[in-house]
This record gives sequence, structure tokens and C-alpha cells, in this order.
Amino acid sequence: MLIIGEFCYSLLLYRIQAELHVLLNQEILTSFFACVYIMGKKSSVAYFMKNYLSLPLSLKTIGRSIDRHGIIFPFRVIRFLYYKIFIIRDLLYEITFDYKYGTKTGIIVSHCQLDYKDAKIHKDAYGHVPTSPYATISALKALKKKCLHDLKSETIVDYGCGTGRMLIIAAESGFGNVTGIEMSPYLAKLCQRNIQKYSRSHKNLNITVLEQDAVKYIPHVNDIVFHFYDPFNINVCKKVIANIKHSVQANPRTIYIIDNRLKLDLSTEGFEFVIEVKGIKIFKYSY
Repeated sequence: MLIIGEFCYSLLLYRIQAELHVLLNQEILTSFFACVYIMGKKSSVAYFMKNYLSLPLSLKTIGRSIDRHGIIFPFRVIRFLYYKIFIIRDLLYEITFDYKYGTKTGIIVSHCQLDYKDAKIHKDAYGHVPTSPYATISALKALKKKCLHDLKSETIVDYGCGTGRMLIIAAESGFGNVTGIEMSPYLAKLCQRNIQKYSRSHKNLNITVLEQDAVKYIPHVNDIVFHFYDPFNINVCKKVIANIKHSVQANPRTIYIIDNRLKLDLSTEGFEFVIEVKGIKIFKYSY
């Protein structure tokens, strides 16, 4: 595990170095990697960097860069790295997610691989792209902090659950009941397989995967949170949202929609905007 971690870390360092070449000159690279070395000197990764870094030389080149480009230059570097840190953080979550849980949720499935029996549905369907672990986890944390304080008693429904990544994230976030809806038999099998692998090390789970049309799913009275990660076109979205609203009207309660690139503007459907986290919007609907 340590070797794999160090390998991924090295890859990330090389990626930063390649991107920095676009904006910065070669001098500042040495300075940057020197800082990384100082922060990670207690790890075995430091041995790798130590052989390529010279701290005195780095300090000297920092001063030379300021003389050449002006005092504002270091601030440009900091600003550049500030945005790259977010990319690296997302990559770390992406790389380690499946390794951590022993699953295979990070695969991308093209449209032609989906095995819908209905030709019309197959024509309107999208391929599967897994959701970002970090952004989704951040959105669920915000939901818990601002709206729902006890997730153990709540149920979340993921429309178009694909390979099941969101189901695992929801269970890890504390939801007592998790439901995934997936119409593609191929993706549904992958999802069930991933949930089985995840459940080997996580007991007392209540995760259900339903292989059915999202339009035909009638939300239960206990369904409180609904997640959408760009699962289908706007026509299907309108029908699914109408089902959710009808369920709330039939069984009055407050529900929340996690809108992750949904094709429909929920503010025009009577939903109240709550918060946006990492590009993911959360809406509320009450009756």
C-alpha cells in the first residue's frame, strides 16, 4: 500500500511540474519542489526528492526570479498553485476511492455499451461517467450541517446510480437507507457487484439497487434526499421531478434535491435553492 501511495504521489508531482512549465520558468520549479521536500521530509517519499533537490540552490533561484520578474512574481506562483491544489486533491480522492473500498466504480461506460432493451430509451440514454468523490462528499457534508443533522434515519435515492459510487459515498456519509435506481442491466450488475464488495468490510448496510425505469419509480414516504448526476435528458427529468413533487403532496414533508448537472432548472419547478458546494446545487421542496 505504501509503495502504491508513493507511486501516485510521484505521478502527481510530475503532473504539477509539467503544468508549471506552461506558466513558470525552470528556476521556480526547483524552489517549489524544495518546499514539497521540506513538508514531506519525514516520509520515505522525501528520499526520492532529496536526490533531485538542492535547498541552497532553490533559495538562490527564488531571489533571482524576483529580480528578473518583479516582487509580484511569487504571488502569481502562489495563486497558480492554489488552484492546482484543488485539482490534485480531487485526483487523490479519485485514485484512492476504489482502492480503499475494493470496488470498481471509476470506470467510464460509453453509450454503445449500454444494453437497454427499448430502442427509444437507448437512443435517449447517456453514457456513464462516475461522480467526483470529493465534490459529492463535500455536498453531503453541507447538507448534513445546514439541513439534516441526523442522516441515520433518512433515505437517499440516487437516480441513475451507474456503478454505485454515490451509494457508497452516501453510506459512508451516514445515511441509514440508500436506494439506487439504474435501468441498464449492465450497469445494474456492476453496481450490485460493487455493493457486495463494499459490504464485506461494512456490516449492517441497507443499500438497495433497483433495476428499473426511473420514471416508473414512485418515491416512498421515507425518501427525503434525491441525487441526480446528469442521468437523463430534460423530458425524463420533468417526469421524475413531477413524481417526486406528487409524492410530497400526497405525503407532506420536506425533501432535498442534490442537483449535480441536472438538465432541468429546479427553481422554475417550485424548488427553493439552499446552497451550492463545489458546483453541486442543493434545493428544497416542502408541502
